[in-house]
Amino acid sequence: MKINLLDDSNNVEKIALDGGVLIALAIGEKSSEEIKQKLLEGNVDAFSSMIALTEMLYIIYRKFGWPAALEKKQYLLESKMVNFIESSELVEEAARFKCNRSLALSDCYTLAIAKKNSCKAVFARRESEFDKEINRTEFDVEIEFLSDK
Repeated sequence: MKINLLDDSNNVEKIALDGGVLIALAIGEKSSEEIKQKLLEGNVDAFSSMIALTEMLYIIYRKFGWPAALEKKQYLLESKMVNFIESSELVEEAARFKCNRSLALSDCYTLAIAKKNSCKAVFARRESEFDKEINRTEFDVEIEFLSDK
């Protein structure tokens, strides 16, 4: 099923960001440059989950230490460039994805955001578990991987 990625009210693309994308943005990975530019220019409405934020926090902590992780988290929250959806709003849809797909729970939350907001789910890297699921049966949301660009 093809989903219209443009919000008719303001012609802004809507995307759901996985934790890997938040990490890529936070550490300045080249793969995230296009999304970063769209965010800075206000050309995209980005959504993510608190679970994805938690992933970003602990990965940056492991690589760069706690002060750097907290600084990246604070910047992301204060910038309001990403809208964080409360987990309670996503529980049922995330559970449906988890029941039907062999994916990480955090990935199911990103997919739930995409479905709830009729937008594309963006993940940092294509992983074998996703390929298996994509080949098994079509998803009802559009999925993009930064690593494919």
